[in-house]
Amino acid sequence: MATVELREATKRYRDGTVAVRRLSLEVRDGELMILVGPSGCGKTTALRMIAGLEEIDEGDLLIDGEVVTELTPKQRDIAMVFQSYALYPHMRVAENMGFALKLAGVAREEIDRRVLEAARVLDLEGLLHRKPGELSGGQRQRVAIGRAIVRDPRVFLMDEPLSNLDAKLRVQMRAEIAQLQRRLGTTTVYVTHDQTEAMTLGHRVAVMRDGVLQQLATPAELYEQHANLFVAGFLGSPGMNLLPGRVERGHLHLPIGDVPLPPGAGAAVGDGPVIAGIRPEHFEDAAVAGDRPGAVRIRTRLDLVESLGRERFAHFHAEGEGLDHDRLARLAGEAAGPRTIVARLDAASRLRGGEVAELTLSPGGIRLFDPETGERLAGGGGSGAGAAHAPDAGGGPMRLTA
Repeated sequence: MATVELREATKRYRDGTVAVRRLSLEVRDGELMILVGPSGCGKTTALRMIAGLEEIDEGDLLIDGEVVTELTPKQRDIAMVFQSYALYPHMRVAENMGFALKLAGVAREEIDRRVLEAARVLDLEGLLHRKPGELSGGQRQRVAIGRAIVRDPRVFLMDEPLSNLDAKLRVQMRAEIAQLQRRLGTTTVYVTHDQTEAMTLGHRVAVMRDGVLQQLATPAELYEQHANLFVAGFLGSPGMNLLPGRVERGHLHLPIGDVPLPPGAGAAVGDGPVIAGIRPEHFEDAAVAGDRPGAVRIRTRLDLVESLGRERFAHFHAEGEGLDHDRLARLAGEAAGPRTIVARLDAASRLRGGEVAELTLSPGGIRLFDPETGERLAGGGGSGAGAAHAPDAGGGPMRLTA
């Protein structure tokens, strides 16, 4: 096992494009670190810089405290699992798994021992004599992982290893990778664009955009205590609802109505324009939720209600001045597009599209952001499950109309 640290690492291409900008990131011994972000954010480039497949133009890479920036990939003692599996089609599974050891001059008996041990861990014992073309996608991915395991490296690097699998198999392989990493305890850096993988697999998650690290935290911290609009909008499905607002004298004026801020929050934010972020789960069907202390009631006509078994998603519009979408796109990326407001409802809700419905909104779940910078504003919403229903000093529910 080992620690991995990037210090102010920058990758600049010949045309002047900066793929990774001054990235500082420390992966702890035995940790599973996720690099996540949209396509082109620099996450794979950062992984390849750790592997030695991309040169670091500025800054340094350290493994176990030793600067290895100038070392070759082979000298870094790192094993990489690629998106494409990269298996040799003419070799059998056992040969694919042991090929790197054979090139390194490891004795045949030792290669066989390591391959069989990895095959037992990955449930590949009965497949060792097959060729890749005879395997399913999940089996081929396990072979690719096994090829990395037999090398017993200090660090595993995984570049979107599940992206070629169907949805059901991705869930299965995600669980297998998590269990395997816990069992082996090998320091692992894992790249994905899939936020579900990031939030379920990672001990910590690094969110990247345009080559810049936006936030590094545990999955729970990222979801509740996002640093800016981009992180808030990127994580969550459906995504966070973003609404224009204005804070005045302890109240937040939104297109769906006025919301009283928790005591002290208005003073912490200050009067003026804001962007309000509301997660779909902070809305509820009033008929199901009942009277929650401090909850705001919203009366609105629903455009559409989608049923997904255990939960339902209600879509509705709100009157009022819209956001500057060019500015919001710059701050929040894909989360910025004009769209309806989405509320996640309990399966017990009987609301239907086209109906006038009454929803409740928990003020403590609202997050406030600076409309110029996109940074989270202090006092703009609580954290944790308890904050979702934080009582308001004013007492009973208020009624608004959307």
